Amino acid sequence: MFFSNPENRFVFFLNLFPRFIQATTNRTTVSHRLPPRLFATDRFPSGRHNIYSKPELLAFIRHVLRDTEEFKYIRSSCFGKLFDLPARQCPSSGKLIHAMLTRQLVCGDKHTLWSVFGSDPIKFGLQKFGTITGLPCGAFPVGYTLDKEDQSTANKDSDWIKLIGKKRFTTIADLRHKLETDRHMPGRKKLQLALIIIVDGVLIAHQQTPRPTLKYVRMVQDVDAFCSHPWGRESFIKTIDCMKPQKFVPLKCEDPIGAMVQLLKQESLRLIGFPLALQLLSYQAVPKLQSTVPIPYDSRTIMDLDGPNLPFYPAPSAIDIIRVEADPDAQPTDDSDIVSLSDGSPVPETPKHIPSMEEDHLAKQLLGCKTVPAPDLLSPLPQIEWDLFEKIIPKFSAAFHITPSKLDFSNNFLLQLARPMNWTTTYVQFHHISFHIYEMQLTFTVVT
Repeated sequence: MFFSNPENRFVFFLNLFPRFIQATTNRTTVSHRLPPRLFATDRFPSGRHNIYSKPELLAFIRHVLRDTEEFKYIRSSCFGKLFDLPARQCPSSGKLIHAMLTRQLVCGDKHTLWSVFGSDPIKFGLQKFGTITGLPCGAFPVGYTLDKEDQSTANKDSDWIKLIGKKRFTTIADLRHKLETDRHMPGRKKLQLALIIIVDGVLIAHQQTPRPTLKYVRMVQDVDAFCSHPWGRESFIKTIDCMKPQKFVPLKCEDPIGAMVQLLKQESLRLIGFPLALQLLSYQAVPKLQSTVPIPYDSRTIMDLDGPNLPFYPAPSAIDIIRVEADPDAQPTDDSDIVSLSDGSPVPETPKHIPSMEEDHLAKQLLGCKTVPAPDLLSPLPQIEWDLFEKIIPKFSAAFHITPSKLDFSNNFLLQLARPMNWTTTYVQFHHISFHIYEMQLTFTVVT
């Protein structure tokens, strides 16, 4: 029988536990209180941002490739909707983006940012990013990673030489100049350079002086495959990663929220990716913010511009933004994505899980069994292995573990846990530590 083995009973209970929690959570009353904010209301720091993305490059590409087959291809590709962005709202406003970041709530989902303007929360997530940009946001191809690659020998790569040239420190400005002045450039090369400019100069800009990325240069050799890549997902991840507190990492980032607060208090903050998406969402969610743009309203998109530049005007000030926020008529637009927040959850409530007959039967059998403490399920090991365990932990105190149940702990945590009791043998240490870990996960004894 399934329950004849204690290990099977333990594994089954751990698998059942999340559903038990979900069912319990779904029966509770949702609180309408918002999670804590990074900064107290009306106590926001002033600052500016170093925004590496250059949205004006979209206007340049529209201008330099006007009425060409290459631009028709781009227009019909996944990048086409970028040229439908409202031109008046596209010049980057560091103050507005800073205002949204300093008004953010402390929420658990690292890929969703909730910001409160006035009294209502505004959600910035992958779905909204895809809606604004029109970029594909599906899953990455198998084996694809976002890891940074070595670029030191890029100018020796055959694909790089063919498209970029032999110059090592080529910039996006160099590619722009080449695209604008080389009258004999083949159409395919024009298309490839334009796509690199869009990706490295606008969507995934990660340097103050944008440069082409070797990985993308290799990818663009197959233009169709390049345009089917989920650029929305990649750009969004790069964008939001520097907008929210980082993940807790022992000895490296032990106070993520405090670190983010200090970053936002600095005179300037580095923003990579495509932060313009958050700015456009702000204008969309709070239309009154458009009154801070000091030029007459017009409905032109980047596609409608005659020249290679975006409209130029003085950037809105922090005072302008605060005045809009204080205006009782400046209410956010209705948005079905805005939900009541009690635990920082970034998504609407999921449907309640209804246990199947099999789950119900197994649960009844489980509850009919006797209970024993979780440590009793651990098989005893020879003393030599406990001694090895004792030597390894102090030697690698910074080592970090992630258990199957998603509990994160370090060797340093184990040492701190053992120290107050002055346990004399590693065997006793391990059992006490294990029991503490299981208590943290379950808060009750395991049923067997």
